[in-house]
Amino acid sequence: MNLKSGLGLFVTGLMMAALPCTAQLQPARTIILIGPPGSGKTVQADYLHKRYKIPAISMAQLLEHEVNRRSPLGRSLAASVVGGELLSDESANEVMHARLLQADAGRGFILDGYPVSPGQAKALDAWLVDNGLPKPAVIILDVPEDVSRQRLLKRRRADDTAANIDRRLEEYKEIGRVLEGWYGSQRTARVDGTAVVPEVAKRVAVAVESIHELKQLKSRDSENEGLKRREPQP
Repeated sequence: MNLKSGLGLFVTGLMMAALPCTAQLQPARTIILIGPPGSGKTVQADYLHKRYKIPAISMAQLLEHEVNRRSPLGRSLAASVVGGELLSDESANEVMHARLLQADAGRGFILDGYPVSPGQAKALDAWLVDNGLPKPAVIILDVPEDVSRQRLLKRRRADDTAANIDRRLEEYKEIGRVLEGWYGSQRTARVDGTAVVPEVAKRVAVAVESIHELKQLKSRDSENEGLKRREPQP
């Protein structure tokens, strides 16, 4: 091997070694998308997945997977899934935590359809602390009820009956209040979900960044205050 080719291999090796470090510089993020049925949560979760390179995790898709593979949990939940009913906190936490333990969620994730109760939110908070991940940014997609109904009827899913739609819209009102109250205004942002999809995606990204920047600012303020308290008195 001559000097030139050896130097080339050395430089290439240095570049390859640097790649994981570059990836590690990306901050961990956790994001929760909430909104009424038909508000576009799944579509917006996919946009965020492409932007931040973290998995978009849909509770509905996780349940469908469990039911289709006829796991013991899937068999026990099949009736609830088909009827579009809310799961117990214990079942929802079991399904979600199993998914979050997969390697691709190590630097964060986007959640769609979870948490939907104080019990689930509390379990998620504990899981994030235990696994060294930050508190979530919560994005609420605001869509009027009549728009939600029109969208749901157009997609023609088997469980999108008029009765189911009405029930789920009523359930969402309580879910929205619970999560807004749980996470507070500083971690929550509202986005108009009635615009065209790319425009909503831009607004969602701006909201996520705003919450993230606020968190960093508060963290720096806390560190500075801690340093002041530790400074020796004259």
